[in-house]
Amino acid sequence: MGASGKVATNQNFTIDAANIRNWSERKEERMTNKEIKKQERESRKNGIGKIFVGIASSIGADTFVLSHAKATSTVHVSSDTKIVNRNWAKILLGDIAVHDRVRVFGTKANSDITAQVVSDISLPR
Repeated sequence: MGASGKVATNQNFTIDAANIRNWSERKEERMTNKEIKKQERESRKNGIGKIFVGIASSIGADTFVLSHAKATSTVHVSSDTKIVNRNWAKILLGDIAVHDRVRVFGTKANSDITAQVVSDISLPR
């Protein structure tokens, strides 16, 4: 934990905190970021997966449509898919809005992408 503010010089040394930070949450975010990037590198090295960047639309319970590079693909999300914002904080598929810019790492077959990682690079707004 970290706090910033004014310290009372009385016997209790109380802090009138203007900001309080939980550093362990930030550390977890950095670890998640490193783990996701490592997973992407390993998958690309093994010839599995590609990165697709585009605009999200038609967002459902476990799919959304991604318009990218003059094409449209249906992105399939499973319970194993990591969904994060641009700061690598975990979010839900429902947090992604129509017209958000999204980066997807996954495998493509025809017009379907099976996502391993979805990153909404429009969030946080």
